[in-house]
Amino acid sequence: MVPGGDVAEAMKGGAEVILEEAKDNILRQGLVDTGALYESGKVVKVNQYRVDIIFDKIYAAVHEYGLPKGGKGMFSATAKQIRFFWAKWLEAGRPETGEGAMWKALALKKGYTIKPKPYLTPAVMSKQQESAERTSNLLWAALVKKLGG
Repeated sequence: MVPGGDVAEAMKGGAEVILEEAKDNILRQGLVDTGALYESGKVVKVNQYRVDIIFDKIYAAVHEYGLPKGGKGMFSATAKQIRFFWAKWLEAGRPETGEGAMWKALALKKGYTIKPKPYLTPAVMSKQQESAERTSNLLWAALVKKLGG
């Protein structure tokens, strides 16, 4: 029998395959203003039989699932964000169309919708097989080592 610690380590190896793909998705979608979301991704051992893939920035879930306008999910702009929106509008030359209009609209709104940009779910879906194979190989290696072969 393979001890639980070895199981978690093997699962951690499999989860790292998914984490790498999720980070690639973050880059592909341009979710890298500061790189904080990208850097916050990690595989964490929960117990001897479980690992989790986490992105520990508070906005990580908003990028993954989005945030609807109105009701409980309404995203309210902070005073700092409103100043940022006005600064971007000024930077754009105060236009009433195109990108400048978008910044002005954001500055004047009380809330807005953030569309989902999933990065983790697609990684899980596309890398399940590879992750399972890596986990299996690592478990096999741990078992062989325990049996002295």
